[in-house]
Amino acid sequence: MRSGTWMSSTAVVSVTTSAEEVLVLWPPGGTSEGGATELWPVFVIVVADDPEVPLLASVDGSMDVAGHCRWSVADARAGLLRMDVRAAVAGVRHEVEIVLSARCFLGMFDIVARGAAIGVTASGHARRFTARPDHQALDGIAVLESTTSDELAELAAGLCRGPARG
Repeated sequence: MRSGTWMSSTAVVSVTTSAEEVLVLWPPGGTSEGGATELWPVFVIVVADDPEVPLLASVDGSMDVAGHCRWSVADARAGLLRMDVRAAVAGVRHEVEIVLSARCFLGMFDIVARGAAIGVTASGHARRFTARPDHQALDGIAVLESTTSDELAELAAGLCRGPARG
């Protein structure tokens, strides 16, 4: 699923896409460099390599991405989530809507609902990850601020309880 618009007069890129997978990155030994653990784990949303998602094409190890994401439930029955990304890279505002399944989070959905570190990258970069990532693994990933989501927490609680019995 993909659609996109480019509004050059306001320097805003707006795109909708879907996630291919979600990877969970943990640092070697369970702590990051210097013993800090605030960033980890990082949930990396992987989308297809696509020139219509220029946010990912413009992210490399030398660029800072100032951005955040907001979560919502697209379809509770189907377990579909929507992640709205707002980011700025090199003076261009990016608005990316990513649709993905709650099942991608493999039992860690409640962590995401509490405001976990979220990254977004293209599948070509994700293939380069090693089994034991470090801070250099975050090069090429747009790491975003994520706020807590009561809507996701409610869905996570429902998924833990299982289907309602009649």
